[in-house]
Amino acid sequence: MLDDEGQLAFDPPSVNPWDHLPIITIGGSAKLTLKKRVPGQAQIAPGFPNRNDPLIVEGKLSLFGTIVEMNGNLLTVDGGRISLFDGAEIRGALKAVSPEIDGVLELARLDGNVRVTGNAEIDGTLGVGASPGSGFFGGDLTFGPNGRFEVEIGGLEPAYDFDQVTVGGTTALQEGAMIEVTLIDPNPDDVVDEIFLPRTGDVFDFLATGDLLLPAGKTLNDVVQFTNLPDGVTFDFQTTTVDGVTRIALAANSTLPPPAGPRILAHPHATSTTAGGASTFTVSVGSAPGTTYQWRKDGIDIPGANGPTLTLPATQSFDAGDYSVVVTAGGVSVESKLAHLEVAPAPPSNARLLNLSTRGQVLTGANVLIPGFVITGTSNKKLLLRAVGPRLGDFGVPDPLADPMLTLKQNVGGGDVDFATNDNWGSNANAADIATTSAMVGAFDLLPNSADAALLLDLPPGQYTAIAEGVGATSGVSIVELYAADTAASDSQLINISTRGFAGAGDAVIIPGFVISPEGPKTVLVRVIGPTLGSFGVPGAMVDPQLTILRSELDGSQTELIANDDWSDSPDAANTAAVATQVGAFDLLADGKDAAVVVTLEPGAYTVVGSSAVAEGTGVVLVEVYIVP
Repeated sequence: MLDDEGQLAFDPPSVNPWDHLPIITIGGSAKLTLKKRVPGQAQIAPGFPNRNDPLIVEGKLSLFGTIVEMNGNLLTVDGGRISLFDGAEIRGALKAVSPEIDGVLELARLDGNVRVTGNAEIDGTLGVGASPGSGFFGGDLTFGPNGRFEVEIGGLEPAYDFDQVTVGGTTALQEGAMIEVTLIDPNPDDVVDEIFLPRTGDVFDFLATGDLLLPAGKTLNDVVQFTNLPDGVTFDFQTTTVDGVTRIALAANSTLPPPAGPRILAHPHATSTTAGGASTFTVSVGSAPGTTYQWRKDGIDIPGANGPTLTLPATQSFDAGDYSVVVTAGGVSVESKLAHLEVAPAPPSNARLLNLSTRGQVLTGANVLIPGFVITGTSNKKLLLRAVGPRLGDFGVPDPLADPMLTLKQNVGGGDVDFATNDNWGSNANAADIATTSAMVGAFDLLPNSADAALLLDLPPGQYTAIAEGVGATSGVSIVELYAADTAASDSQLINISTRGFAGAGDAVIIPGFVISPEGPKTVLVRVIGPTLGSFGVPGAMVDPQLTILRSELDGSQTELIANDDWSDSPDAANTAAVATQVGAFDLLADGKDAAVVVTLEPGAYTVVGSSAVAEGTGVVLVEVYIVP
């Protein structure tokens, strides 16, 4: 009925007027007000609701009389069930009097907090789930002879352990009352088949600002009963009181079995990306000393992938597949579930190669540094070329080439003819333009009157070779740079760049770099060639080269993206060979030791490190980068 104030009110002692309604749900900000007209009780009687027809409280269940009489109101759960979820509140006293399945008060079975502002007398069941919720009792909490305090616990990560029950007054367990602790597995679909146990000292928090009263002569161990406890495992409990707060936890002398292996709490998840984008897999494992990780792709170990997270910073089409991780602890290994990676092609873009820079050893004879490039289109392209030696010494580079000379050759009719040459850059008639253009393209400045060499030229489409050598057959470290320097729109562009030079180990590696313009991702063919050069008669070719592609980051660091040793052993070998034919590159020796990959890269600056895969190996290599149409 509606009272004079428009609230739903029930006359005591029973609130059972709706036997034909199976469920009452109070959701959101709604309230169910049980308002007594005379001092008495509001009662959830047997059969209403029953175990199948619960009273579900997601809002506020308020027991009102007058302000003076509020604490005299009482909600009795007798043969019914009340489930209190996030934010639910009982403003008044509570009594649960049935020890059976009916007459159950469930607190925080889902994430959230529950408040009971009055006294609570539990002679039925008070259930608390293993979720990050909590129950608050503002008055006394008493468990009668049939009272049961059900607690579900498990060795979860701390954020997911059962939070706490807080009691503002005295907590009392009468003779016959029990605390029933159920060990649960929060991840039943886990591939690990083992008993799920809590960690010592990490069961649940029972915070009581008043006294904790047990039956005469009883200890906590006498009133705690376990479910799902393995044979041979014992738990002892201890209580500590700090600043008036009592805490119940596992005692250090509890007997726990040796771990059956690492516990995977969260498996890696399937993911998808486009070629060139990043992909990440993560596994979450319960705390165990000495835990190690080994990621796998399609059942094969990934070298160097030994942490809880696997990141592919530039995912390629050949990275698609099924990933898992083997986690080992205490001499026992378990493997996660498979997580599939799907890689879609990158969208088309008009991105271009903007520049080439190669740092390497300039020796003599056939071992000088020889960059090459191809210009396509119909109009001229302005390029800045530099062979830097002395200026490198100012940056701390050891053994810089003292006096480099730069010669540009153009392929005409199948042969190379000299196009331009320079010794000291300041001797150029357009030296001022060279300085201005260097600043425009972001190149470091060359000192006036230095022995570094440079050319600024408008070049017609064609194939070119630049030779960097030391004046007087001298040797040393040099960096040869090629910058696109157009100031107006042009249909001409660089479609492939290459550098031939001597490479070894340590500071003797050859390090070409290139930039992809910002229009979008671009697919390129990158090769570091040694043995195939030898088959063409190049003396001193490196026997077994390898390549590593690095991306330059905004903070100045570099991220390793892809590495390759023998191109024919790559799972993408057939595609690599097909792309080489497509872009007009010569064939590599079948089953040879040359290194090559086809990769899609986001706009940015990249470095290719060409080195020997054999310790102390040296020799001549050709590093190539081709735009793949």
